[in-house]
Formats: sequence, C-alpha cells, structure tokens
Amino acid sequence: MTFETGTEYADAKNVTVWGNFAPGGSWLRVPMEKAGDRWRVTVGPMDAAFYYYKFIVDRVDKKDTGNPGAFTTEVNWSPFLIPGDTAPARFLSDVPEGEGGALNVLDYQSQVAGQQRSAYVWTPPGYDPERAEAYPVFILNHGGGQSWTDWVQSGRAKQILDNHYRDGNLTPMVVIMPTGNVSDFNKEVRENLMPAAEAAYHLSTDPSQRAMAGLSAGGARTVGMLKAYPGDYSYIGIFSAGFGGTTGIDVAAINAGTKVLRLYVGDITDFVNPGALTSVQQMEAAGIEFEFDGITVGPHGWDPWQKNLIDFAPRLFKADTSSGIPVEATIPEAENGVLALTVADFGDGVALSAPENAGDRLRMTGALPEVTVTDSRTAQQAGLGGWAVSGQADAFTSDGQTVEAEHFGWIPQVLTPRPGLSAGDPVLTVMDAGPGLATPGELASADREGRFGTAKLGAELRLEVPVDTQPGTYTGQVTISLFPVD
Repeated sequence: MTFETGTEYADAKNVTVWGNFAPGGSWLRVPMEKAGDRWRVTVGPMDAAFYYYKFIVDRVDKKDTGNPGAFTTEVNWSPFLIPGDTAPARFLSDVPEGEGGALNVLDYQSQVAGQQRSAYVWTPPGYDPERAEAYPVFILNHGGGQSWTDWVQSGRAKQILDNHYRDGNLTPMVVIMPTGNVSDFNKEVRENLMPAAEAAYHLSTDPSQRAMAGLSAGGARTVGMLKAYPGDYSYIGIFSAGFGGTTGIDVAAINAGTKVLRLYVGDITDFVNPGALTSVQQMEAAGIEFEFDGITVGPHGWDPWQKNLIDFAPRLFKADTSSGIPVEATIPEAENGVLALTVADFGDGVALSAPENAGDRLRMTGALPEVTVTDSRTAQQAGLGGWAVSGQADAFTSDGQTVEAEHFGWIPQVLTPRPGLSAGDPVLTVMDAGPGLATPGELASADREGRFGTAKLGAELRLEVPVDTQPGTYTGQVTISLFPVD
C-alpha cells in the first residue's frame, strides 16, 4: 500500500503516516520520504482488514485530503478496506446491494442532557413493523470521547450485522447505537432513549429479548446498567472494560436475570488488560456467572472491538445450547406447524481418525452425527422465509494444552437434496488461512421452496494442527443451532 501526500506539504521538514498497520491492529508511525513536491512511503504486504491512518506533518496531525472518508470524532483519520475471504475482513465488507439491513437515524429529546440527541438504528432485512412478534433489541454503546456515529463509521457495525444476517447467524433484531456521553446514562436509556425507540420501532419489552454491550467507557456504562438493574438486559457484552467492584451488588439477581455475560479484552497493548483480568478473578470470587472470551489480539482500538462484535452478535437471543449436541430449537408455532432440529444418537461423542501427516500439519477427520430439520409450518406461519442451521466449535483441551477452534473446520453436506435446500460453504481451518469454526459456520439453509418437510444434513469434520502440537487426547464440543429466516 503506497501513501502519498498532496503538494501542500512540499515545504515540510518531517512527515510520517500513522495507522493501525502493526500486527493485531496496533498503531505504527512510518516515516515518509520526500518525492519531488510530495511525500511518499510504501507499507506492506498488508493483510485483508479495515485500516485507518493520518499524516503527521512537522508534529501536527493532518488528514489525507485525497481520501476524504469521514470519522466524526477523529476528523483527521482516513479509512480504507482491503477486502478478503477470511474473517474478520469478510464481515467488514459490504454485502451485495439489497441484501443488507436498513440504517436509520432516531432523533429524540433527552431530558437528562437537556438537548435533542441522535442514535443510529439498524433493522434487519424484511423488518416488519406489523409482525405479530415484537423484535429483540440490542443497545450497542460507544467509548469515551466518541459519539453515536463511531460504531458505524469506525466499527463497521452495519457490515458486521449485514454479513452475519446474510450467513444465517443472526437472530432478526433491532440494534440501537445511541449517544452515551451523558451525566446519568441509566436514566437516559430508561427514560429517554428507549421510550423514543419503542414509539418508533416494534420492540420487545421482555427483558429476555434485550441485550446491551459497549466498548471501553461504553463497557463501563453497560456494567453500570447491569449492576443497577440486574435482569433488565439478559445479554451483556463488555469490550475492553473492567467489571469494577463487586461489593453490594446483587449476585443472585445478576445470575438469575442474565443469559449471557461475556467479557473481552485486548492484549498487553490494551491499557485495560490488567484491570479486566483482575475483574475476571473478582467476579469468580463473588460467584458471578460469566464467560471470558480470552485475549483478543490487538490494542485498545477498533480491530479488537470489531472482532468482539463479530463474536458477540450471533450469541444473542438464541436457545441455550451450552450442553452441546444434541440440540433442539423450536420457534413459536400455530396449532398445525413446527420447526425443530434433532441430532442422531452420537453415544459418547465423535472420535476423529488417527492423525494423517500432511507435511506441515496433522489432519484428523470424522463425520458429524446426522442432523434432521423438520419444518411443518404453514405458509402463513413461515411467510416468505425458510430456515438456516449453523455450527460453532469451542477450543479443544488436553491436560492444560489447548488447540483453538480455528483449527477445526467442516465440509457441509445435504443428505436429502432437493430444490431450495443447499449446504453451507466449506469452512477451512486456520492452517489453510480459514477462520475455522471459532465463529459460526453455516451447515445448510432452505428457502421458501425447499424448507417444507424433513431435511437430513451432515458434514465431514476436520481438525488440523501443526506437526509439533503437544501430544495428548484433546476434547472439544460442537454446538448446532437452528434459525427461522424471514
């Protein structure tokens, strides 16, 4: 990637380009060289990812006027995307025109701030304000010094949500990205934001259908809401923020009212890292039930936060599948229709084959137990939609050793082929530059034509690890989920 200034800095003494080019998305300053009346430098090769940068001219931040893409709160940054088929780059790319959700602006009066405020609102494709069932709602908070525009402009939230929905991984929901800079965030959300949102959109008031997450200071605001009103939001995501003190909180109410409480933090270049890891210990000691995603490679910046949202959003408003296979999911049904998933008896589990030495890796294979989807919904119940089945793996462990789920992939199969019923794309392992099943992969999907009746599905499983992986018997788990698709 070559960066070049205009001629406006011809008389400058020193020019650098500063961007998130270092491994994991860390920021790096690269000196530029004078080239006639311009300054120029080439960086790379660069991985497929979303990047942002600015020029520093004689110690003063300057925007690349040749790349006018705008960030509201970081006016000197300029963005660009190098597309690619691997996560997270694929999730940060635009979906084909007409296949994404709608992004609108909700203006509302804030009595807390004493002014009119705005929020971005993403609605899923096919959003129907007259739908019988109200939509789940997810509040996504920005960080300190940021605004309601940042999750869209810097975080690529729309692209992430669009791609997950297109892949069949996302429950149809409404996502609200509000302004969090306010003296009393809880009051702002409860008394100003949500009443305005409920008046404008068809939103569920059931706490089990409400989620909240935030990055940095927005994570702290999310924790504050959880502590003050446990159970109001059943899904909680904390990105690069600590939990804070546990004295005086109602642990029983938090555990009873929260389906998912998931923590994320960057590596040692994230200044929140020490406090977040301390929070993990404090929460365990207090008896709070939570999930820790582990370390997200990268600094206190958008690269980790994008990955956090990619991981968190598909977990919302799903049936509890923590016990793994077998899995059954049922949508609300009329008298004569059902959509259900079952898994064939798998005994003590799936034993993969003995390792095959494939040069730079050891490859073990096996077969997913047969998965059956039964759809007897009427046309009125199903509408114009069908269904999708996805799967995700967790890490494989053996006596303290871990093989991450990105080493585990599959090749989906439709065992009862028919029009309108299709297998998902193969999910390559990290050994072939794929994402593995660390993020959900589609097993199969059916459209309006192919949904009805019984469909039998399978997959070839593949675990690939470096040849020097620590010996042992590793065990993991695959979770299968079924979704109706509008």
